[in-house]
Amino acid sequence: MGFLQATQDLDSVVTPVISWCIIATGLSGTCANILTILVFRKLGFSTNIHISYTALAVSDLGCVLFICVAGLHALLDGSSLPSAAKTSMLLRSLAGVLSRRTSLITAWISLERCVGVVFPTRVKLLITRPITIATLVAIFIITFVPVAMIHVVKNTVSDLNANVYNSTSTTLSDSGFHSTLMEELREGVLVLFSVVIPLLSWLCVAVCTVTLSVKLRASARWRRHNCTNVLVTGAAQHRHETHRSTRADRATKKVIVVAVVFLVCSLPAAGHTFTSFMVRDFSEDGALRYIHQSVLMAASWVTQINGSINLVIFTAMGLRFRNTLTHMISLRVRASSTARQ
Repeated sequence: MGFLQATQDLDSVVTPVISWCIIATGLSGTCANILTILVFRKLGFSTNIHISYTALAVSDLGCVLFICVAGLHALLDGSSLPSAAKTSMLLRSLAGVLSRRTSLITAWISLERCVGVVFPTRVKLLITRPITIATLVAIFIITFVPVAMIHVVKNTVSDLNANVYNSTSTTLSDSGFHSTLMEELREGVLVLFSVVIPLLSWLCVAVCTVTLSVKLRASARWRRHNCTNVLVTGAAQHRHETHRSTRADRATKKVIVVAVVFLVCSLPAAGHTFTSFMVRDFSEDGALRYIHQSVLMAASWVTQINGSINLVIFTAMGLRFRNTLTHMISLRVRASSTARQ
């Protein structure tokens, strides 16, 4: 009892601090993702990577918003509200679903760029515009299935359990069987949603990042070697090839940075999930429930940071993106100053 009280006291101190961090990050991340979407809309969707980056920003926007609302709910001590438990679970589930969607889109972006680097002559056949759009639409649709199944099954289990306490012995046995079956289905969906999808996404991003890094170093060595052996008669062609190679390398570096940030920021959530499966008491109703809640909020904050930082990456590493963003902001400032006058 003393340990439980101590963890509860610690959670009461940690939760408000993390909640304020989540709210602040959520507000800035929302603005950042909206700007990212507007800039890519201004740049146009002539390339597949622009479509994928826009989809990533849309997914990040939803993820950041729902984590922000969950942080606000925790800050206001929603446990005193009548439907607090269901509201809290719904917010966490939606934020989790959107973070899984973000991981799948990040994996697709990494795979898309990796195929373009490894098979430069076949990439236009392997990854076309319709394939990119179809893949992203499928990711957006499929990632809502697990959370819907979890809530449907959970409500069904609750109804069946309620019937168990108000039934005859025959109905008791039948309802108990269906309740167990539904609970097993729910556990299977949770494993798929909490372990399989994040793990496969993380491994895909990791493998593609390593491959892109190796190819990037090989490209740098090729440029250094050719710069020392270029003939004067072929100088113009060499400059054209070097410029094209440098532009492709910049795009690859951008994907690598986005992928590395994702890999690092997804580790706390992965550690939380792994511990939940390995340690029985590390759960919402276990002996370590307050530590579970504090770690979950911290992991959610790190996930939120991952969904908020891409604007900085795109601005720092993309000349066209930076120029377009600067132009949009300057136009907005001029319009505001003109309106005041």
